[in-house]
Amino acid sequence: MPNFPGSLDSLANPTATTLRNDPGFELHAVISTLNDIAEQLEAKLGIGASSPGASAGVLRRTASGASAWGQVAAGDIVAGVAGLQYINAVGPVGSNTISFDFTAIPQTYRSLRIILQGRSSAAAASDTGALRINGLASALYFDQTIYAQGAIVGGQENLGVGESRCFALAGNTAPASYAGTVVIDIPNYAAPGSGLVKSWIAVGGLWYGTATGAQQVRTTLGGYSGTPAITQVTLFPLGGQFMPGSYAALYGLS
Repeated sequence: MPNFPGSLDSLANPTATTLRNDPGFELHAVISTLNDIAEQLEAKLGIGASSPGASAGVLRRTASGASAWGQVAAGDIVAGVAGLQYINAVGPVGSNTISFDFTAIPQTYRSLRIILQGRSSAAAASDTGALRINGLASALYFDQTIYAQGAIVGGQENLGVGESRCFALAGNTAPASYAGTVVIDIPNYAAPGSGLVKSWIAVGGLWYGTATGAQQVRTTLGGYSGTPAITQVTLFPLGGQFMPGSYAALYGLS
């Protein structure tokens, strides 16, 4: 029986053990050229050098004329594209951490969003979480909070303090694994801005048990009495540190 070639490579590169008069070999010069083109494309795409890993979702450019499987990075997405775009994240931390600090924030979005879940080392069932912009600790922060806990509804304000007290965390005496959660939106954060003072809305809650009154929902309007472009956001517990498992992520909205 004739030893027919079974692949593009064998067609392009016949050997002594392959019958030269087999159908297809008269085209081997053309096929060899096509095979060379295919191999070059394969090398440039990176598909021959690597295969997708468990966490690799896309084939992305790694250098001029080269690519490899990997995850989408913040720099791969054009900032002007509408929608929510990931910028950076901290955690989940493996040990007590004083603060979560987002620095060198790109000035190319219209708004920022922070999503946080955390627990404080404070020796209490709960702790207050705070926010500062640009490392500023001057007494120019203001916030107003409304909350509901069980059948109790209330409010609280802070005037001219050194941080915006805009979210809540489960404390160290709360049952293990319980935490506070918050989403913070900061509109019009970037330079040159509109000349308006910086403000944010924090919507979140606190869960530190299963009994009545051990869950709280809250909304806070916070702000800084100034108009700087926000290039840094720092989040921290007032009474302790972020405990292991705490996490925060920063997004840009266009």
